[in-house]
Amino acid sequence: MHDSLAALGAPLMVETLQSIAAGRAVMREQHSSEATYAPKIARADARIRWTETAEVIARRVRAYDPWPGAETFCAASN
Repeated sequence: MHDSLAALGAPLMVETLQSIAAGRAVMREQHSSEATYAPKIARADARIRWTETAEVIARRVRAYDPWPGAETFCAASN
């Protein structure tokens, strides 16, 4: 998805920068009521919880690649 979005976004970025430079860009105020907050990602967020479904675990692994990278722990039993 990263590569696909990069290919789609690059021409749009060039077009937007050209519009700004030419004075054709129209500024719009962001409505604060429509804004959302995304907390900072912490390493603990990427910890795999084996009680979750395989689908959720797979999404977690993909979501946190390359940083912080999914991780898990295995406690040794005696």
